[in-house]
Amino acid sequence: MLETNKIDDFAATLEEATRSTREGVKYFIEPAQGTLSRAKSKRHHLIFGRRGSGKSSLLNKLVSEFNLSRTPVAYIDLETFKGHSYPDVLVSILIKTLSSYEKWMETAAILPGSKQSFWEKLFGKKPTRKALDKGEVAKVSNSINKIKVELEHLLSEAETIDRTRTARQSLAKGGEGTASLDGPSSNLSAKATISKETEKEIVDTYENKKIEILHRRILEFKDLFEKISACADGSSYILLDDLYHIRKSDQAMVID
Repeated sequence: MLETNKIDDFAATLEEATRSTREGVKYFIEPAQGTLSRAKSKRHHLIFGRRGSGKSSLLNKLVSEFNLSRTPVAYIDLETFKGHSYPDVLVSILIKTLSSYEKWMETAAILPGSKQSFWEKLFGKKPTRKALDKGEVAKVSNSINKIKVELEHLLSEAETIDRTRTARQSLAKGGEGTASLDGPSSNLSAKATISKETEKEIVDTYENKKIEILHRRILEFKDLFEKISACADGSSYILLDDLYHIRKSDQAMVID
């Protein structure tokens, strides 16, 4: 039995299973009872564990559970941004988060339960909830795309941007003058008002920092995330995997 091809296949499958994958969620086993339900609760969580202990597997299982219930979820692998500096790393994570939500809206949010090539292949079962309203989902998706494009433009700019603002101001000056005409047959006089308009140019130079731009738009971002939650009539989730790839000095600011 140990020398058959089945054992070779089993060994290969076992080796592949040591690395968490979306397909592997079908074989997920909780490390302790209640871990999954606690992770799905509407609270912020930090998950600690040694390498290979199942942190990513837990997150992938959460992605599966949220997709099956058509709950908005964004999964971001932070290894992609290893070595990136702040605030560019934050802008990049925001872009990836919005892209992940877009993908969810194109698939799990609206695909019918009969789409076996999607549900059965990735999750091994059908969704527990009917598809969301395509019109509402499309509106939110358009809002996501608009902000994502603006963030991509911000990412390509320097961290500190020198900007110049120019304004023109009109200044009017007026005065009075008198003229008289004397002659053998006329004695005329006239009084006229003379005005002169000049323009003054005001140039204002200032610095614009990326992080300040993000801070000024925080209400806009919060409104967008509320719309994402509202379209599914519930909560939405962001899962950040492998936080340790982000520079230690930046981790708290990224999470905040």
